[in-house]
Amino acid sequence: MMNYSFYLKPGKKSIFVIQRDGVSLGTLPRSKLILFLNTEDKLDISDNNEAYLREELLRYGRERLFKFLAYRDRSVKETKQFLKELPLSKEFVDELMGFCLDKGFLNDKRYAEMFVMSARDNRMSKREVRFKLREKGIGNSYVESAISEFYPETDEKQNLRELVDYAFRRYKCEDTRKHKSKCIEYLIRKGYEYYNVKAEIDKVFGSDDNDFEF
Repeated sequence: MMNYSFYLKPGKKSIFVIQRDGVSLGTLPRSKLILFLNTEDKLDISDNNEAYLREELLRYGRERLFKFLAYRDRSVKETKQFLKELPLSKEFVDELMGFCLDKGFLNDKRYAEMFVMSARDNRMSKREVRFKLREKGIGNSYVESAISEFYPETDEKQNLRELVDYAFRRYKCEDTRKHKSKCIEYLIRKGYEYYNVKAEIDKVFGSDDNDFEF
């Protein structure tokens, strides 16, 4: 006979993790959990209501998933991680992931394209774009295809010029060397190539290779 148990999910006031033989199946709010409790406030799962419990766990997992996806586009990797951390059993994760992929709710190619367009408009460097997309599990072919199509070299150069102007104002101080150093360090942290940064910085400060070493 299967042994069912539950515990309050850490950090939550009314969300409970349901387990079977010590393995997490999914989560339910208190309002749903009480449907399966006996008079001693323990889970009472029989052959008659086991299928119903599964249905409720899957339904609640799907509800949480759709809210997660509605907030913004998500990659396949981060969506699968979200479901695992609910937590949901592998069986439910696979079922929900398969549904979302079949219906087109998840699409890493589209995700990469949308991310690149947003990143370009936010003056993110291509290097940072690549890092963040790969961190989200997006395949290299999708990353490079999206950058090639939606982030031309001219746009990155324009973004760099605008960030140089921003850095110049932000780090302005009487010490020219320190001012220039902070500007370059800021732009390098943003992921722009040093020599491209140096070329744009020199247009603002004037070129003098002796006044700064990186």
